[in-house]
Amino acid sequence: MKRKGLAVGIILLFVGTGIIPAIAQDTQKTLLASRGDWLYVGGSGPGNYSKIQDAIDNASDGDTILVFSGTYYEAINISKQLFMRGIKLDGQDILLINGEGDHITVKINNDSCSFENFTIRNGDTGYTLKAISVLSDYNIIKNCTFYNSNCGICLSSSSGNLIRDNKFDDGGIHLVDSRGNLIKNNEIKNYGYVGILVDTSSWKNKIIDNVVINCRIGMMLKFNSSYNEIVRNNVTGSSWYGIWLYCSINNYVFNNMISDCSGLGIRIENTVGNSIDNNFISGCESGIGFVWTGSNNVTRNVISSNTIGISVSECSDIYIFNNHISDNLGVGIAVSYSDSIIIEKNNLVRNIPNALFTVRLLDLTTNKIKRNYWGVFSIILPKIIFVTLKISLLPAYLTMTLPWLYFDWRPALKPYDIGGLRVNEK
Repeated sequence: MKRKGLAVGIILLFVGTGIIPAIAQDTQKTLLASRGDWLYVGGSGPGNYSKIQDAIDNASDGDTILVFSGTYYEAINISKQLFMRGIKLDGQDILLINGEGDHITVKINNDSCSFENFTIRNGDTGYTLKAISVLSDYNIIKNCTFYNSNCGICLSSSSGNLIRDNKFDDGGIHLVDSRGNLIKNNEIKNYGYVGILVDTSSWKNKIIDNVVINCRIGMMLKFNSSYNEIVRNNVTGSSWYGIWLYCSINNYVFNNMISDCSGLGIRIENTVGNSIDNNFISGCESGIGFVWTGSNNVTRNVISSNTIGISVSECSDIYIFNNHISDNLGVGIAVSYSDSIIIEKNNLVRNIPNALFTVRLLDLTTNKIKRNYWGVFSIILPKIIFVTLKISLLPAYLTMTLPWLYFDWRPALKPYDIGGLRVNEK
C-alpha cells in the first residue's frame, strides 16, 4: 500500500508541474480554475509571454491572464472576455503598464471582463487622455493605481460596470452616456479637473464611498445626467466646487462630507428635481449655492463654518427644510431675486446675520419663512428678517431700492433634533 501511494504521489507531482509554472504557485488560491485556461506574462515560467498583448491575442473567451511584476511598455486592447490580474510576488518590483504618453493605455472592448491589481502611468497626452477606456458593459476594474493619466478610467456608452478600490494621483473617472455603473471606494487626489465626472446623458449611476482630495471640482453631473446617486463620499480641498450639478435633473446627493473648498461645497445650476439631503459641509466659501434653478429640496444638512451657509440666486421653488445652519461668517441663508422659496423648521444659529433677502416687487409675497429656530434669544414673538426690496422703473435698467421686512410669525423656541445633532444654543 505504501509503494502504491508513493507511485500515485509521484504521478500527481508531475501532472502539477506540467500545468502550473513554478512562478505561479502562490497565486492559484485567489483565482477560479473554472475560468478557462491560464496564460502567464513575465516571470520565469516556461512558455510565459513577455508582452501582455501577445497573451491577449493568443487567449480565448473565458481565459485568465496573470501578469507578474515588471514594467510593460505597451498599449493593450482587450477584445475578448478575459480575466486579467496583476501579481506582485514578495521581493519583486511593482507591476507597471506604461503607455509612454502616446496611447490610450488599455482599451476594453468586450463585455464581462475583469482587470485587477495593475499600476498604470502616462496615458494619452491629449485632452481626451485615458489610461483605461471602457467601450463595453459589465466589466470590473478593481485595485488598480493610476499616475499622471488625466482620465484614469473613462466609460463611454458603457453600462453595468463596477469600478472600485482604485487609487488615482493626477487623474480621475469620467462617464459619458453611461448608465447603471457603480463607482465605489476609490481615492482620487491632486487632479486639475473633475475627480468624478458624470457627463452627457449618464443615468442611474451610483457614486458611493469615494474620497476626492485637492481636485479642481470633486464631482460633477452635467448635460442631462439624471437619476444618479452621490452617497457617503468625502470631498475636500476643491479649488472650485465640491459637488456640481449642472443641467441635470432628479439626482440624489446624500450623506456626503464636503470641506475646505475655495468655492461652493455644492453648486446646483440650471437643474430641477434634485434632493440634497443629510450632507455635512464646512470650511467653504458657500455651503450650498443655487443658481437659475427650481424645484429642489434641501433637507437635514449640517452647514457650518462657511462664509455663506446657503445662497439662492435667480431661482424658484426651493424648499429648505430642517437643516442646521450655524457659525457661517457672512450670512446663514442669502436669497436674491428668487420666488417661492420656503425656509421651514431649520436651526439658524450664530450666523452673521442668520438670513438676508433681496427681492423684486412681484416676488415679495411668494417667499415663506416658517417655524425656524433662531438661537438662544428666540422668543414667542415673531422674528423679523430684513429685506432689500428692488422695484424696477422705466426705463428697465433703473431700479428703486426700499427697505422691507419678512416675518417668521411662529419661531421655534428650542432647536430641532437634526440627525441626533446636539446644538450649542449659545
